Amino acid sequence: MPDAKVSAWLKMQLKQSQFLSVVTIGEIRKGAVILPPSPKRTQIEQL
Repeated sequence: MPDAKVSAWLKMQLKQSQFLSVVTIGEIRKGAVILPPSPKRTQIEQL
């Protein structure tokens, strides 16, 4: 679960200014591979 302060800050930002780089997405997917099968892993793999 995300930190409440981070969630509040993110909600205040313009959607046009929010993005993830291709490198960041790749690193998240790379990390998902080492997770045991679970709904969380499936969610990450769908990025």
